[in-house]
Amino acid sequence: MRPMTLALCALTLSAQAAPSFKLPDDNHAFLQIEQPQGATFELTLGGDEIALRDGKIHCEPGTRVRRAYYIHYVFEAAAFQAAFPDYAKRDQLTVRGRVASRTLKGHEVPVGHIRVYTVEATLLPSQAPPIYALQATLKAEFDQALIKGIDGITPPYPEGSAYQIGAIPTRPGEGKIYQFQAVVLGDVSYRDHKAPIHYLLMLKVDDSEQIVEGYHYTLEWSDSPSIALYRLTTMGVKLVDGLKLSKLAMVNSEGQALAIDGTIQLIK
Repeated sequence: MRPMTLALCALTLSAQAAPSFKLPDDNHAFLQIEQPQGATFELTLGGDEIALRDGKIHCEPGTRVRRAYYIHYVFEAAAFQAAFPDYAKRDQLTVRGRVASRTLKGHEVPVGHIRVYTVEATLLPSQAPPIYALQATLKAEFDQALIKGIDGITPPYPEGSAYQIGAIPTRPGEGKIYQFQAVVLGDVSYRDHKAPIHYLLMLKVDDSEQIVEGYHYTLEWSDSPSIALYRLTTMGVKLVDGLKLSKLAMVNSEGQALAIDGTIQLIK
């Protein structure tokens, strides 16, 4: 079963598509639809209106203003943080999402009855190119023998991994390898809705931080690993914060170029 990776272009909606709303301007219209599932929205809010609680990202616009109702938006944390790694530092950001569910709870307070709507939502695929966040710096060398024979590795690799291949094979050595990961929402064959997909990027550098070797892999991939394993084909690129993945000109064993372009976040 192969995960269908995200298309990094705008989502084209059919004539029968669910409605789209610009929030909070269209709040009233949004709350009037009886079945909001599938509706898309564009929500503008400040970084101080976003919080991480119970493993979820909660967006709570306008909570300082007294009103008869409030709408809270809840997103999967890993995907949201990958799309907006510095959300807490922003004065304002725009989130584009799709509604999974909407629930209503009423509350009696001294000033009267207040309605609180909770909207479970997912980010639209076109929300943002993936951010490859730094996970670790390894003192190691890539294991060329295992990489060459990666289709013959007995899964899971490494032992105990949650994925068929959970890491690019390395061996003890004196090299310096940076390990990055990006999380996006995409279509997968084993679910009927979008799910988090994890991209692994590992880059070896020399003493001047020039990238001399590197690989990209999709952890959820469950077909022949070599098809999803992309190798660096360009030299002379220095590893810096904000580097675009496209600069690495990565290709797989069939000569296909990596279709994903993201940004490397070197500074944690």
